[in-house]
Amino acid sequence: MIVVTSWMASFATLVLFILMVFKIYIGLLPIGQLNTLFGSVVQMSWACSIVVATWQRFLRFQNQMDYVSNILKPDGDRIPSEEKVLPVVEENVITFSHVSFSYSDGDEVLHDISFNLDLEGVMALIGTNGSGKTTLVKLLLGLYRPTTGKILFNGDDISEFSLGSYFSLFKVVFQDYEIFDFSVAQNVSASVHQNNKRLRHIINSSGIAKWVNNLPQREETEVGSYSENNFQPSGGQEQQIAIARAQYKHGIYQVLDEPSSAMDPIKELDLVSRIKKFSKDMPSLFITHRIGATALASKIILLKNGKIEDVGTQKELFQRSPYFRELWKSQAKLYAPDTSFDAYEASVEEEEISQN
Repeated sequence: MIVVTSWMASFATLVLFILMVFKIYIGLLPIGQLNTLFGSVVQMSWACSIVVATWQRFLRFQNQMDYVSNILKPDGDRIPSEEKVLPVVEENVITFSHVSFSYSDGDEVLHDISFNLDLEGVMALIGTNGSGKTTLVKLLLGLYRPTTGKILFNGDDISEFSLGSYFSLFKVVFQDYEIFDFSVAQNVSASVHQNNKRLRHIINSSGIAKWVNNLPQREETEVGSYSENNFQPSGGQEQQIAIARAQYKHGIYQVLDEPSSAMDPIKELDLVSRIKKFSKDMPSLFITHRIGATALASKIILLKNGKIEDVGTQKELFQRSPYFRELWKSQAKLYAPDTSFDAYEASVEEEEISQN
């Protein structure tokens, strides 16, 4: 944004200067006024740059507010006349029962989906782009309603709960997350008031302390482009902030939609390792099209063309799913150049023997 503003100001200055020189050339302006006129042109271009920059910041702020409004938009059809209490127990299960879904302006994208999601450990939902992963997650979270079929929480239809109370169960990082022009602390806590002890714990445990501690004011450093002095995070750092925000929120289940899409494979595996570590106390589901991230999942849901292809551990899917093996072989070189199915299988068996 700053580069665009500077370019526009420079272009305006150049145009006005050329016009001024042309008028001097044809005799409409005396050459003695060149100094005065040039100073006026510079002041005018500076004023124009301020106007343009302010307008761009306003548009950025408006986009951020639109993002918040879309998320907080009430769904009148999802507010029951008598709100039912969520039956949260020690071992919770979400059940998809013959769920299909179609967008209002398109064909059916999910077809007769049935499976149980035990809210424990680390689960992975994997499929190629366009297989229906994000749609399935938004159904899981109650943000979409099935076209046919039911989604149950501990046996009760989730449509019987208010959207707010049901959604409070989850700590979510969406694919289309937003980082706001506030401090790092406010972005992580999603509030102007933070529990400093909890905030510092999340910053340390999520791995962002490596670069947050090097910022001029640490977590109080402002983010965004309102000032040249503000911190402008990379795509990977923005994604890490979004994940830390989910961890800061209270809930019983963590859902991460493509949490590693902006990361290289090494950082991706580091992230998944951290997710597995957190999942001892906070079970998680992560959605990805990158096969390497499934290595640490206790169970994998394999999605293909809007249907459940298979459900099982990584080793089980290797043994019985040609589609899973195809995905693995197509991406294995991202993680280890010499990786093959046989080598991986041997490493799994060796690990099991050492554990026993």
